[in-house]
Amino acid sequence: MGYQVSNNCISILKEIHKDTPFKPLKDKKDVKDLLMAFAFLAAAVKYGKKSDKIDEKKYEETKRLLKEAFDEISSHADDLDIEYLNYQMEK
Repeated sequence: MGYQVSNNCISILKEIHKDTPFKPLKDKKDVKDLLMAFAFLAAAVKYGKKSDKIDEKKYEETKRLLKEAFDEISSHADDLDIEYLNYQMEK
């Protein structure tokens, strides 16, 4: 059994995927793709702030949540329990 992501990380992932279906992860490549998606989301949030579409408070909170989930997943990318993450996302 690998590392099981925290409930907080699952909540963040569910929030990100509230309007789009979550595609279950199959392997480490999918985990790395998920991490890349976090980078794109962070860039989009930063752009939203620069274009005044997101206020400062919302920007800081979103940035913090993305970083928190990214850091947790990236620090355990090699030993992540993918089945657990998929199961939690499907609940």
